[in-house]
Amino acid sequence: MGKETILVIADIHSNIHAFNTFLKYAEEKNVEKILNLGDFVQEGPNPVEVFDIVMNDKRFINILGNTDYSLITGDCEEFTEGEKEHQQWNINILGEERIQKLKTVPTERIVEIKNKKILMVHSRIDSMNELPVLYKEATLDEFTKDYGDLCDYVIIGHSHCQTLVKHWIGKPVLNPGSIGCSRDGFVSFAEMDFYDNGVVDITFKNLKYDIDFNVMEFFKNNVPDKDNIMKVFYKMN
Repeated sequence: MGKETILVIADIHSNIHAFNTFLKYAEEKNVEKILNLGDFVQEGPNPVEVFDIVMNDKRFINILGNTDYSLITGDCEEFTEGEKEHQQWNINILGEERIQKLKTVPTERIVEIKNKKILMVHSRIDSMNELPVLYKEATLDEFTKDYGDLCDYVIIGHSHCQTLVKHWIGKPVLNPGSIGCSRDGFVSFAEMDFYDNGVVDITFKNLKYDIDFNVMEFFKNNVPDKDNIMKVFYKMN
């Protein structure tokens, strides 16, 4: 029976050390497609290194997340001063050519694997910033119906939490977790196996990496707003 394996990732957040751990796994699995759900730059110490891999490696099929999109729009009205400084640091270090290249990436897309349509969206169809309605005390009906009926599977990021919801209304919704900002120190993602007979197997993956290397990069690169970022995303005071 024929099978195609893809990997689904989200929220790398410029963490090259966690990302390299994932890339090693991808090489070992010899996958040809990696679906990236955005937020691959900002809120981490190595935006250039991550950007250049994600945007140039032909295996990656990308959409933008809210942190990527804000680099394009420059919108920072609701940001703290630290967040504004951090975003400007990213813009400066990435440079105009990379920012222009970022503009070519869509905010959502549908890909097809073995006759299964997969909707890629960072959080919600009408908002990259708002959390999925499941986190707002919505019912499972409301959560799954929020993504419409244009596909067979929905894959989302943003919350950094591995989630798989299968409900009798709507389509299955998968969140692979976060590559770079998992609070438990794991590199989190998902693996999807598509078989010729229509079966789709979904497996969550969690790999250990040395988070201390990432923390050292924040100080080495003098990343603006690093104290707040490490507190929010890595539980470090």
